[in-house]
Amino acid sequence: MIKSHFSRYLLGWISAGTLAVATLIAGAHLSVEAQEKVPVKPSPETKQGISHARSLSQAFRHVAEVAQPSVVAIKTMTEVQVRSRSRALPFGPGNDDIPEEFRDLLPEEFFEREQAPNEDAPQMRRQTSGIGSGVIIDKDGTILTNRHVVEGASEVIVRLADGREFEASNILTDSEDGADIAILKIDDVEDLVPASLGSSHNMQIGDWVVAVGNPFGLDMTVTAGIVSAKGRGLAAGGAVNYIQTDAAINPGNSGGPLFNLDGEVVGINTAIASSNGGFQGVGFAIPSDVAKWVARHLKDYGEVRRAYLGVGIQQLDASLADQFGILPNDGVLISQVMSDSPADEAGFEQGDIVTSFAGRKVKNPRDLQEVVQQLPFDSKHQVQILRNGEPRTLSVLVKARPKDFGFASLEQNGQQRGRQRTDEATLSAYGMTVTAMTPAIRRNFKYTEEEQGVVISEVSPGTPAEEARLQPGMLVQKVGQSTITNLDDFEAAVENQSLEEGILLVVRTQEGGSRFVVLQD
Repeated sequence: MIKSHFSRYLLGWISAGTLAVATLIAGAHLSVEAQEKVPVKPSPETKQGISHARSLSQAFRHVAEVAQPSVVAIKTMTEVQVRSRSRALPFGPGNDDIPEEFRDLLPEEFFEREQAPNEDAPQMRRQTSGIGSGVIIDKDGTILTNRHVVEGASEVIVRLADGREFEASNILTDSEDGADIAILKIDDVEDLVPASLGSSHNMQIGDWVVAVGNPFGLDMTVTAGIVSAKGRGLAAGGAVNYIQTDAAINPGNSGGPLFNLDGEVVGINTAIASSNGGFQGVGFAIPSDVAKWVARHLKDYGEVRRAYLGVGIQQLDASLADQFGILPNDGVLISQVMSDSPADEAGFEQGDIVTSFAGRKVKNPRDLQEVVQQLPFDSKHQVQILRNGEPRTLSVLVKARPKDFGFASLEQNGQQRGRQRTDEATLSAYGMTVTAMTPAIRRNFKYTEEEQGVVISEVSPGTPAEEARLQPGMLVQKVGQSTITNLDDFEAAVENQSLEEGILLVVRTQEGGSRFVVLQD
């Protein structure tokens, strides 16, 4: 009886449950059918957006198809000489103090504490490997890449898009003060597909670009972004106006090409700005116009032959521009004119501001260097300058740059022992002390007899002098428009100057160059 009642109850519960589930399923089915029957009609604007997105996707696909056959992966082997190091163990000499069963549980650094190299130990050769990218620019096997990818390598292996590998030969690089560019050669290779080298000059901020390379050893990786900026300078980048891009560039991309949407190379990926060593949205590429010029010289002459002007130049920042009465970055300031140089013969003077050279407007030192170095030797050009605020035109005959130009430097010597401190002036408000030139100072700092002025002997921290990056040993040659030959000249020149308005100085550094600085409170 109880069983029968329970059975009826269970049957009723199951029947009710089944009906409920069936109802839910039927409802869900009807709901799905109802949803399926409702047509989704994108608006005309949405249709247009989808069409544009598909067109852009097709453009990227086209670039990848065109670009990949010309891109190569580069692997380098470099031999370095090291000395063996002695090691001290936390548990004392030898390994007996550590039970065998615990050894595999402890990290290696727990056992080994590195000490200084053992100078008595023989030198050992060790090989280190590196990776990079490159791009084929000629069917004869010429490949364009970065100097830092191949410099110093004992062996360079090039892997093509189809997987074939070849050892590179005839590796040629630009100089350290030039562009980070190199070319190399692979011989007796058929079916090479060279890339088309486009004009970086035509690229505009906001244009789409595509990077192809070998990041982290991942061959033929394609990333896309835009031109974020043009004319960027890097501390160790030479006289190059870099293209900035947010296309992902990582270790291994160096030397690889940056393409426009026409599949033309417009840059050579070179560096990133990063706080962690990986990509953070800021990459830099050498413009193709520079890379082409350097590669052509390396191929034709085995070196890059540059024209020169023979001047020291400076960026016109806000404080300097204010002193000269012009807008910042509205020209390039001449801080020094080398004797018997093309600039000297053309009549350039310290303090001139170059606004245009050979018909090209210049806004920063890299602009001027870039246009001058590529001019034909012994060619004459018109230069627009400002001198004391007045526009002038000079005619200059550029010449081949001497081999040692830009490398000669004066030996730095911070020791000032034996200096006579009786003939000096301290300017507390400026935060600096200057000393009259003496034979001992001239000898210590390698200043020539022709170089006149007063020498900075002390710079106080947190003062206008420190903020202007003045350093002991610098030679103050001018204050405003006054030439300084001794302490009397200096004291007379600064007497009527105002820190609030800014005081313009010309100083000569121990490295051998002159530059303008502004002292301002």
